[in-house]
Amino acid sequence: MDKAIAEKVRECKALQGKSVIDVMDMQEFQDNLAAYWTQQIKSRKEVEKNYKLICKRVPAHAIGNLQNLSVSQLMREYVLILDGMSERPSQERLYIKQICKQAYNLTVAQIVCKEFPELEKELLPKAKAN
Repeated sequence: MDKAIAEKVRECKALQGKSVIDVMDMQEFQDNLAAYWTQQIKSRKEVEKNYKLICKRVPAHAIGNLQNLSVSQLMREYVLILDGMSERPSQERLYIKQICKQAYNLTVAQIVCKEFPELEKELLPKAKAN
């Protein structure tokens, strides 16, 4: 991100004085996290299906122990991780942080783009062509 874009992000009135928790309380964050989480679970199930077709054991992954969490449970766990209070294994903590950080970054980008629509091309991910 270049300096001009970073400056506009800092100037965004909708984000002034907001903490990470404030952004997480927004419906946009919850929607983004739900979309990312659904896609992760779907991808994992596809991997499991493909491995079973070739009679191989599915490699371990943090999502294996997390895929039954709801979005609200995932958010609560993220807060515990940010506070250093989570008792989950380090791989699970790292995975939760990555997913929630993606949702957070997308939410912030969406908020900034509402105020500065000219930044949409630089801040929002491109839609994949089918």
